Amino acid sequence: MLFCLLSVIYCEHLIFRQAINSCNSETPSWVSIKEPEVYNITRVILIADPQLTDALSYSYAPEGSVLLEILQFYCDYYMRRNYRLIQENLHFEAAFFLGDLFDSGRKIEENLYEEELQRFNKIFHKIKEFPVYNVSGNHDIGYRIGPKQAALATKFEENFGPLNYKVTVGGFTFVTISSLTVEEEISIPKELSTQTINFIESLNSEDIYPSILLTHVPLWRPRNTHCGSENKEHGPLVDRIGGSYRNMLDKGVSEHILEKVKPVHVFSGDDHDICEVQHSETTTEHTVGTFSWLQGVTHPSFAVVSLIHSEKNSTVVVDICFLPNMYALLSWYLILVPVSVWFASPGFKHQGLVLLGTNYSPIQSGARGVLQRVLYSIPFLCKRMLFILLPSLCLYFGFTLL
Repeated sequence: MLFCLLSVIYCEHLIFRQAINSCNSETPSWVSIKEPEVYNITRVILIADPQLTDALSYSYAPEGSVLLEILQFYCDYYMRRNYRLIQENLHFEAAFFLGDLFDSGRKIEENLYEEELQRFNKIFHKIKEFPVYNVSGNHDIGYRIGPKQAALATKFEENFGPLNYKVTVGGFTFVTISSLTVEEEISIPKELSTQTINFIESLNSEDIYPSILLTHVPLWRPRNTHCGSENKEHGPLVDRIGGSYRNMLDKGVSEHILEKVKPVHVFSGDDHDICEVQHSETTTEHTVGTFSWLQGVTHPSFAVVSLIHSEKNSTVVVDICFLPNMYALLSWYLILVPVSVWFASPGFKHQGLVLLGTNYSPIQSGARGVLQRVLYSIPFLCKRMLFILLPSLCLYFGFTLL
């Protein structure tokens, strides 16, 4: 039972703290007090696609079902715990959410929207003061869904801030563009596309340098572009457009945005997996992975970004921070529970050193007899442990490899 208690403490407490503490970015070695320039170092965190699981997320977990209640509980608990630990253990000046705050924000009715908003605020509750900035995602305001998008955009702006804006943090200008309304399409309300296009046209790269571009939908890149070593599950981003989504912006739109902003770095979301792409010698894009364990990846993550700025030089250092694999933790519990029950059952008796109720009687006395009892017990112990652990291990590795 002590082993079970220690396992729960590790799985429910230590493993999460260990994951967050490993993200404590250190000042790069080249930033030295011996340098003639004085560097200002500011850290921010970026969180993408929390996508709160709701009644419309999965057909097998409809509204009112026990399964939905379980999924929502662990969805919220996982993100709330990690967000609290981030605030307690990491030093940062601001937080940016890169879109898809809700899963079904574009579908649910007004009363349910308010409930989801309360859920979101409870999960991402601030325990210290810092500014929070939001980017709109396709699950928040929709994409190519006609007039309804205008109403969703208004609702988003009322609760999370403007669709297009710029803000200065640590000497860098963060330029946020509504990537879901950047095209002049008949299915996108004209007032939204005009607003976004006018915002882009108003930008002057010299006035906002150094700048960082934030967009929910990643920028265009050639087919089969490698996503870097941190990409664990999805592989290269594929250019697809479907029901209220698209995987990357149009090539011409992407090039125009890069030309107007000339960012030193780009951050995006949407794909749920991590992707690092070099658009030019001076511009790199990081797609930040989902913060939720229920969005198709086994390794949720977030980013800690160090903004290093001086009068003569500016650079960005990105640290991808992986969160615990919830599938592996749940699988371990599926192993731990039956084994614990079996060891605690009346059939498992500890009589001296005779294990598992063997029928062997020692023919020796003293130390030799004790050794013989142990040796007789080993085949029975191995047989029963194999019977319990083999299917459990298969289940564990099956979940781990999903």
